[in-house]
Amino acid sequence: MYGHGYRGKAKPELAFAFYREASRRENGCREALYKMGEFFQRGLEGDKNLTSAIRKYDESQAEGHVLAMNALGALYYNEIKDFNQAAEWFKKASAKGCERAINNLGLCYERGHGVTKDRDKAF
Repeated sequence: MYGHGYRGKAKPELAFAFYREASRRENGCREALYKMGEFFQRGLEGDKNLTSAIRKYDESQAEGHVLAMNALGALYYNEIKDFNQAAEWFKKASAKGCERAINNLGLCYERGHGVTKDRDKAF
């Protein structure tokens, strides 16, 4: 709630502190790790830090968080422009049923980014 400003002004620094605490608990919260990745990627907790974002997304996806897999794909696609790596993450998340990743992988096939261009697979 602090991150989005429900019932008042957003307090990203407080939201980040809660996510950090949740991620440090035994069997750290994969959702908290994912959210921390978003904070680092967008620069919501200081400067944008893609290395830290990748690390947090990777920790989250290792626990099975499919949106973290998709987020890694999107980060590699949009920020780093490594389409091969992006397509691999979209494939992993798609295989787990992530609709966003299925859409993103379709765009990769449509454009030939990280995969061989294939309009049949794209649609």
